[in-house]
Amino acid sequence: MDRTIRSMRLLQCEMTITSTVIAMPVINIFFGVDLGLNQFQIGLSQAAFTVAVLLLNIPAGIIADRVSRKYCNVGGDLLVALGFIFYANVTNFGQLIAAEVVIGVGAAFSQGADVALLRGYAQKLGISYRAESARVSAVSPWFQAGCVLIGGAIGAWSPRFAVLISAVPYLVGALLSFGIDDTSERAQRNQVALRVVWRAVRRPQLGWSILAMATASEITHAVIWVFSPLLLLAGVAPVLVGAGWALNFLAMSLGGYIAGRRWALRLPDWASFVLPAALLLFASVFLVTNLSLATVWLYAAFGFARGWYAAVLAPIVQHYTPDAMQATVFSVAASIRQLLYVPLVIVINGAGNDAPQWSIAANSLIFAPLILVVAYRLWRLRAE
Repeated sequence: MDRTIRSMRLLQCEMTITSTVIAMPVINIFFGVDLGLNQFQIGLSQAAFTVAVLLLNIPAGIIADRVSRKYCNVGGDLLVALGFIFYANVTNFGQLIAAEVVIGVGAAFSQGADVALLRGYAQKLGISYRAESARVSAVSPWFQAGCVLIGGAIGAWSPRFAVLISAVPYLVGALLSFGIDDTSERAQRNQVALRVVWRAVRRPQLGWSILAMATASEITHAVIWVFSPLLLLAGVAPVLVGAGWALNFLAMSLGGYIAGRRWALRLPDWASFVLPAALLLFASVFLVTNLSLATVWLYAAFGFARGWYAAVLAPIVQHYTPDAMQATVFSVAASIRQLLYVPLVIVINGAGNDAPQWSIAANSLIFAPLILVVAYRLWRLRAE
């Protein structure tokens, strides 16, 4: 039992420190100044990363469930670290795409394995997986805030060096993952056959929960590449851009913390989905129509929503998923997210090529109808 608790805490530490990119506050400066890219090209580079993850998500999930979730996590973190080392040395758009692909491959192997391991530990200990997931979601943003403050300060001197040190958390994460037990049960081959997974995903509760997670994830994701331009346009000094990112991560922590409160845990699935989205869309109106040094901080609503959703939606999906195919189904869910993200990151960032506010407007116009449809279906499923 003590060994399982130790493994779970090491895994939670790994999930925390691999949840951020140190160079994020200055990545747009790296793209624009060092590589000469515009906002549309930035969107293309992120689409390349996502395609790599998309192609390997399901195979990586099956490998994790059939072979070893632990070693998929270790290998994934190592690949991401190597990708950032390569990233820091790119000199043109083609090399950037290659670096994004390496990082995407690593992310595909680690992102389904860690949540499956955490759920396995929680079940073995007889404790709430949702509460342990919320703990990670509440603590991670504090680490992320410290990282982006460091990254912003270093990036003001050298964006390329900030990209290089972004590899460090993933190297540490690989070491932590190596020290955990692979205690989650490994699935038999017939239990994770794609046809079995497909039948599970087609069940209304699981299928709509996956779509809710995909929608919630991407409403906060595709626009992150315009946050630094928004801060600069609003009049924030470049050296303080990292502080803006830190505030956003602290809002994530608040979202994760509130999502873990008892009253929030008692909310029906549709309400847990709608509340943060409504707050985010309300803030978007001000960011589009009245961007200023006072209103740009309303972007923290995106951070709050991201923290809430990270704590709530993955456990809902896994609640409806058979134990033997946890990593595989989570990889399917990630693939659906990325199917949304690939076109959206190009369209939304392309809309902001002249002014970043238009990216926020495009994000709201695209996602508002999706939110209404998914919320309605979740409400109907509860009523049935």
